[in-house]
Amino acid sequence: MAPPFIYFPSDDSSNDEKAVIKAAIEGNLGRLKGIVKSLTKGNGDLSAIFSFNVDGANALHIAAYKGHLEVCKYLVEELGGDGNAPGYGTLALGSSPFMMSAQSCDIPTFKYFLDRGGDLMKADDKGRTALHHAAGSGSCKITEFILSKGVSVDLDCGRGTPLYVAATNEQDKTVKILLDHHANVYDLYFFLFLLINS
Repeated sequence: MAPPFIYFPSDDSSNDEKAVIKAAIEGNLGRLKGIVKSLTKGNGDLSAIFSFNVDGANALHIAAYKGHLEVCKYLVEELGGDGNAPGYGTLALGSSPFMMSAQSCDIPTFKYFLDRGGDLMKADDKGRTALHHAAGSGSCKITEFILSKGVSVDLDCGRGTPLYVAATNEQDKTVKILLDHHANVYDLYFFLFLLINS
């Protein structure tokens, strides 16, 4: 049995921020709870934890992206995190934790956010929906799951279809899934033509 984790807070808030982000990346719920307890001293504003971020992605975005369901549940159910809150910055680009969970390849985490109001049609700042995120990252099971919910395989919010995103990110397996669902290949050819000739 591993020894219990003991968190010793420092006076440097950047270390606290790094510790929160690291716990989210690793899915270390015990460490995250210890940090939150230490930072709030039992009576502070628990939602302040969401101000810690890396280029706009906070602990919930990161835990969702990594598919750490228990950490996501803690951040949403106990700390009041919002699975639909967009992150702003060069990493998040308006993506919500729900959208980022589409990249995790973890169906239970994705369904968790979907069941709590995740919007399959909402796009981030780059015009990508959850289907774009799943297809572009090679998350086959989530791509198939989203398509099973009736989302159009040719969904385009202004910056290309999921097929285009999957193809430009060299995700052969999700390209095949999209083609099997009759994705419009002519749109892909058009976007690739524009890309090559720009």
